[in-house]
Amino acid sequence: MNQVLHPKIAKEAGTLITELQTKGWSLSTLIYDARSFGNWYVELCRESDCIQITKGRNQYNLSGPPIAELQAAELWKAFDDWEEFHHCISNWVPT
Repeated sequence: MNQVLHPKIAKEAGTLITELQTKGWSLSTLIYDARSFGNWYVELCRESDCIQITKGRNQYNLSGPPIAELQAAELWKAFDDWEEFHHCISNWVPT
């Protein structure tokens, strides 16, 4: 699916999303809600695997993989800091 990032999502998460796309992940779903304080949801898929990156209440979260895998990558929690979150995903994401 060929989707264009909402400018607010692109400003905040565009670098990470581009990084994931270079590793074979494709955008599946994009949701931006200005009425909910700019919360957003992005789903990316590669083959049969999908991950969801969410911003809600100024916290970032990754879901999709099994909890044990998220715990091993220290991605089981919500993050307040985008740079820390981005770094953890970059270190974890399967190539």
